[in-house]
Amino acid sequence: MTGLVDFWRLIPPNRPSRWLIAPPGVTTASPDAPAPRFAISADALADRLAMVLSALPRTTPVAREGRRLAFIQRSRVFQFVDDIAAEAFDLGDGASSPALYSVSRVGYSDFGVNRARLESVLAGLAL
Repeated sequence: MTGLVDFWRLIPPNRPSRWLIAPPGVTTASPDAPAPRFAISADALADRLAMVLSALPRTTPVAREGRRLAFIQRSRVFQFVDDIAAEAFDLGDGASSPALYSVSRVGYSDFGVNRARLESVLAGLAL
């Protein structure tokens, strides 16, 4: 995966080196965890996602189209590349929720790195 992700069409690989967080109804894939609801607009959430993701170490933005974002992050030692996709979804009434997907390009297991990364992003959004 490189670039922007269509969460509705996302088919995650059948291996543990990926993690998906999504609100109900935005993907046909089974999320690994539910996405939280934020009392801000989807546009504001997309901007916060961009800020939080850009602040992660060794992370580079790849693309942005409206509320969809794509980043890569390289591992510290071996420089392995992981892809990160995010999108902010409008829930109505001024609320929004993110879909977040992180996947390793190589290897079968990631020892929980993608999950920890997305949990860190959620923690950054909650501040």
